[in-house]
Amino acid sequence: MMRKTRWQVAPFHAEAAEQLAQDLRLPRVIASILVERGLATPDAAQAFLHPSVEQLHDPLLMPGMDRAVARLQRALAAREQILIYGDYDVDGVTSTAMLVRALSALGAQVNWHIPHRVRDGYGLNQAAIRQVAAAGAKVVLTVDTGISAHAPVALARELGMDVIISDHHEPPPELPDALAILNPKLPGSPYPFKELAGVGVAFKLLTALVRAQSPAHEASMQRRFLDFVALGTIADVAPLVDENRVLARLGLEQLQKTRSVGLRALMTVAGLGNRPLNTHDVGFGLGPRLNAGGRLDTAKHALQLLLTKDDDEARRLATQLEVINRERQDEEAAIVDEARARLGFDFDRREFAIVLASPAWHVGVVGIAASRIVDAYHRPTILLCLEGDEARGSGRSIEPFHLYDALAECKDLLTRFGGHRQAAGMTLPAAAVDEFRRRFAEIAAARLTADDLIPTTRVDAELAPAELTEELLFELERLAPFGLGNPRPVFGLRGVALPKVSTVGGGKHLKLRVKAGDHHYDAMWWRSGEFLPALENTRRADLAFTPEFNDFGGYRAIQLNVRDVQPLGGALV
Repeated sequence: MMRKTRWQVAPFHAEAAEQLAQDLRLPRVIASILVERGLATPDAAQAFLHPSVEQLHDPLLMPGMDRAVARLQRALAAREQILIYGDYDVDGVTSTAMLVRALSALGAQVNWHIPHRVRDGYGLNQAAIRQVAAAGAKVVLTVDTGISAHAPVALARELGMDVIISDHHEPPPELPDALAILNPKLPGSPYPFKELAGVGVAFKLLTALVRAQSPAHEASMQRRFLDFVALGTIADVAPLVDENRVLARLGLEQLQKTRSVGLRALMTVAGLGNRPLNTHDVGFGLGPRLNAGGRLDTAKHALQLLLTKDDDEARRLATQLEVINRERQDEEAAIVDEARARLGFDFDRREFAIVLASPAWHVGVVGIAASRIVDAYHRPTILLCLEGDEARGSGRSIEPFHLYDALAECKDLLTRFGGHRQAAGMTLPAAAVDEFRRRFAEIAAARLTADDLIPTTRVDAELAPAELTEELLFELERLAPFGLGNPRPVFGLRGVALPKVSTVGGGKHLKLRVKAGDHHYDAMWWRSGEFLPALENTRRADLAFTPEFNDFGGYRAIQLNVRDVQPLGGALV
């Protein structure tokens, strides 16, 4: 069966688009997309198309920045040990590696600690705080974590350590008693951009510190670490607008000429060497490999890869992460298959949320598996790992549903939780899972409507077949990098012929032959093999897709990545 979907076609802003196209010599389709995304003036469009470091905001606008910089300067002067306390995902690992390398270059006595996902769980823990205090740390600087760590921060202060928190997660109503808290989401913060990733916040701190400590090196420091910042920002699915767009765009360019032997080795094992990289390469190539260790075992291999200066060690670590990532893929597939088998293929399920639990699932993989379930069923989804008397898991959400706020309404059932609007983690007693499932479903039913559960494909522009050209694809790349907040434009073609539809990848994916006007295209619809019975007898349909170049075999052709297929007669909105 086909799942129910709908299209939302963006309006064509004829007059504004024509003017912008004329002013900047752009194709009308590109100009219309810019106008629709709020970039209707030549100045705004030019700033978007040509990001630069001059567009970055002053780090001293972030509350607490002056105190954090002053304390780190005292630590540098007194040769006190600074402990970077990171997180085990790509955002946390890149943040930790960047600060360890940069502070070391400034002459700091610096060490690092990243918790073990399974043994320690997320965030600061008191055992680690006692350990680093015994090792002589005087300053604990958190990256991508710490905003809710009241007890560990209080313990650190008791043990004579100052704590600087740099984080980007949602702040709780009451903040830890740290020396300084850097988070653009703090209530009342005048910082202009709220959506920095953890590595972005750490980059702001580093910029402010170098400006105060060695101002002549500020620009070179920024260039040196933009590759790490882009990697963490893109992998954490931060919105690629405002500062994040600048950091991602310039960082991707820096990644091509990175000085990190570890990143070069990782690009080699991922098959990404010797060509320009994009957000897809980071999100599906480099990011998962760096994440794999922290998901299944320990993130120290990924961190060591980013810290090493030895080519042989870099190759060994990159190969090790490649092996672990394959294990992660197998774990993920098993979880998704079991979850979908329990749910069935009823894409019009009446429930407003999905909460599943199993003792067989790995806590480090359920988050990405939950994303796959959301993609398939378009409902807020939480997958829990049952471990004795405890359940730990991760959730992913859909745009209309604020996952963190929903968890906050269930906080009496939760031992701990944290996260964002569309991604969060939680721990609760195993005995509370059924009640949590019931309560969470009630909250979802109260906040969502039936229409919210129908996946919406936003189509940026409908094309005539003659408009789908190589020139259009070249112009599209000027809008990159693509991601949350700046998605790759989706186009629509009406009434295309489908002379052939088949499955590939063991039945997991659909391959379509598409005829539009006088042109034929190959098209792929990933993870949609179950729709073959509904489409194999369809001769004409409306197609939503993103185009890309396929250079296989030395021959360049336009390939379509399908977002939605609606057999003619289906309802379009």
